[in-house]
Amino acid sequence: MLGYDTPMSMDHGWGLKLTVFLPEKDWQVVHPALNDCFAHQLPFQYRTFPTHFAEPLVDGGIMTRKERYPIVHGITITTPTMFFQQYLGVDLTQPITPATWLTIPQQRLRTLQTGRIFHDGPGTLTTLRDQFTWYHHDLWLYPMAAHWQRISQMEPFIGRAGSVGDIPGARLIHQYIPKGTNFKKSNL
Repeated sequence: MLGYDTPMSMDHGWGLKLTVFLPEKDWQVVHPALNDCFAHQLPFQYRTFPTHFAEPLVDGGIMTRKERYPIVHGITITTPTMFFQQYLGVDLTQPITPATWLTIPQQRLRTLQTGRIFHDGPGTLTTLRDQFTWYHHDLWLYPMAAHWQRISQMEPFIGRAGSVGDIPGARLIHQYIPKGTNFKKSNL
């Protein structure tokens, strides 16, 4: 989804996957029939990739070639409410508090925004996704402040290690400062 796949990242939890969203009122009735249809009707492979995932589905499962039905497919059949609860930990029936926002991992917001929506007739998914574009400005300041606090506690030790001639120690400390931090790296 984000374009960072490598042969190593494709060895587990990777494969042909799709999420089908059903209206809340239809999920109970439609889910079992749709799941059974996919298990017995999907092709065994698509563009050389198997559509079957070996059991147990530990860490997302491993694509495995299979020539007999049923298959364990990578299609999740859910509702918007269930998806947002499971994927972001957000209960859409409740107001989203600042504390809830701070528990949402950044990479989850990113994948939510980059995942393609192929069809959204009623516009429900698009409307929900638009609510989770990114942290509100004031909320974003809190994790940024926390990162800068961490840097402020570590940066002086780089200079102290360097001042006593411990260049390897200074370099080691420097490795723990988040990438993208922009400050002078004196004599490193």
